Amino acid sequence: MSDILQNKKVKLIGANHGIDGSDWRISISSALNSFGADILPSYIKPYIYTPREYPKTHEQLKNFKDTGYYQVISQANKLSILDKPWIATHMREARSYELNNIKNCDLVIGYIDPDVFTIGAIEELSCACFLKKPIFIVVAGGNSNIPFWLMGMIPHECILDSFRLLNKTLVDVNTGKTSINPDNYWDIRDYDQDYYDAIYKATNQKE
Repeated sequence: MSDILQNKKVKLIGANHGIDGSDWRISISSALNSFGADILPSYIKPYIYTPREYPKTHEQLKNFKDTGYYQVISQANKLSILDKPWIATHMREARSYELNNIKNCDLVIGYIDPDVFTIGAIEELSCACFLKKPIFIVVAGGNSNIPFWLMGMIPHECILDSFRLLNKTLVDVNTGKTSINPDNYWDIRDYDQDYYDAIYKATNQKE
């Protein structure tokens, strides 16, 4: 069996910069695209009723916060298409979008650096575990640096100590050599693609 990852929707979570200082999302996305997988975007969001987020968005938000603009932001239109004048409003919209992607995805791939506090990634990972989504996580520092709690959240064979190993694992998963669902831990659903796309579209409509 092959092409396991074809048409699978993949959510990437975690810090932007990888172990070697490069943007790991670019290399992993390239590998996933070669398998025919679809990446659910975090930055350039494709839906009209979602907050606009770009690589410099968090830098802008931090600048606003550092200068005391916790509530009133005169340049909010650069951050959200809804033009709401609060940092909190923007982040609520962004959080809702990201967690909705966790709900709609088929696979979660993440990068966790125990020395970097990324609360968004922690919540996304917890949500994915709760929903029994298949997960592969790279931990900075390797196996000796894996947080104990993480070992209780997902199967150990899904926790990897390098992006090189992750790339190899994705190849093996796509060819069927490695199971995407060790010990039937995850809740794997083989949706009819048209039905799945309809559900995905419906859940991303403005309420």
